[in-house]
Amino acid sequence: MDLKQKVVFNLCIDELLSDGYDLNGRYVNSHHNDVVYVKDMAEFQQFIANLTNFAKNGINKGTYKIKIQRNVIISDEDDRSTFISATFPDKPMTIILSTTDKLLYPKDINSLFQPKFPDFYLANSSVVESEPIYIESFDGKNVKYGPLVQGGGTNYVVFDTKLKPLWPAGATADPLIQLLNKTTEQVR
Repeated sequence: MDLKQKVVFNLCIDELLSDGYDLNGRYVNSHHNDVVYVKDMAEFQQFIANLTNFAKNGINKGTYKIKIQRNVIISDEDDRSTFISATFPDKPMTIILSTTDKLLYPKDINSLFQPKFPDFYLANSSVVESEPIYIESFDGKNVKYGPLVQGGGTNYVVFDTKLKPLWPAGATADPLIQLLNKTTEQVR
């Protein structure tokens, strides 16, 4: 038995809105969850650069929730008949990427969507104007957003495109960096 390990990170992106293309240029439905696989921090940074470029050249909704799942895959290299492997997932981490490199507030929504969609609809909200927001979805007409909150199961950190934490105050990139630098696992 020759056990080998491989670590991959699954990146699940909430609703990308584009003109029918995913990050790799493949045609897809305009609303979908995209899954990308990276091996380390360098590939994650390249993914962030690609996502930022994709958003700026398409329809940029400003904020994207990214779920990062570290998976350890163990396989027996001596097994040439069944090629069985086992995947062991770690606890996922979710971050929010701001492709505008700043926190968004309700007053920023018009300037974000008005140039490309002059007749989009923004429903009244109970969100306080001075609270930062996360734009959950935009379908070309309707914007759905909510306030950024800590606690209650949502401990998101908002990052800019250089992976500098924007929110909450005092947040660091250390947990994200530690997760993405954990690229090996001891196999016994």
